[in-house]
Amino acid sequence: SNKPKMIMEQVNPNESEKADEHGPYHRLKSPTQTAEVASLQESSKQIWGRPRRYSDIPQVQAYVGPLPEGAEGIEFTTAARPDSGTAPGHARWTGPREGVLIEGDYAKIDATVTKRQYQWYGDGKKEIHKNPLAVTS
Repeated sequence: SNKPKMIMEQVNPNESEKADEHGPYHRLKSPTQTAEVASLQESSKQIWGRPRRYSDIPQVQAYVGPLPEGAEGIEFTTAARPDSGTAPGHARWTGPREGVLIEGDYAKIDATVTKRQYQWYGDGKKEIHKNPLAVTS
């Protein structure tokens, strides 16, 4: 059947136990947060962010808390402390400062992706979901 399946992979399950890690945070699927990008974030252990619209300040943005059940995106922890003064439920990292690297238009933080969840339509994306632990239809 061509019905999409939700593939959820729990990655680096022990990493989130680190005492100096902040999180969990999550980023929802978007044009800049695709399954391919999630795979790169996991392997590079970095999350990048560009300026928001009408801004010239590079920033990594995320939501506070775990990735909601059934939502597509990633869940992660990071040693970088988020900026203070953001709206409730939102996290933001701007720099340069400790834990936040600025390179060109990008802010970059080191992060451990602890969960990736994306819909899977047949064979095209199989390489993105190595060893999924849970497949829900």
